[in-house]
Amino acid sequence: MDFAEKRKSIRVPVHLDASFQHGDKNFNGKLLNLSVDGCFLQSAELFHAGELIDLNFRIPDQEMEFKGKIMWVGSADKSQPSFGMGIHFEDPIPFQHEALETFLRELLNN
Repeated sequence: MDFAEKRKSIRVPVHLDASFQHGDKNFNGKLLNLSVDGCFLQSAELFHAGELIDLNFRIPDQEMEFKGKIMWVGSADKSQPSFGMGIHFEDPIPFQHEALETFLRELLNN
């Protein structure tokens, strides 16, 4: 069973600019899918499963900041390789979690 089968919530396709910090260095990437629990972060810089990052991205009217744990590294779509990292959000701030949930619900209803 791969990690995607263990997810608690649906990942919604998105294309959002993101920035993240690993150690004392800053990097840029793109979120290609997103859920209330995590995301797939496409990046030229790849790190190891188990490592932590600080992730920032914007949804309408809200700047989002999450601590994230890298769960796996590889391709999100086997038919079109997009290398990056599967990220699980660690202890999200409740108001950001709610804003993210509302944003995703709106995406799914459109």
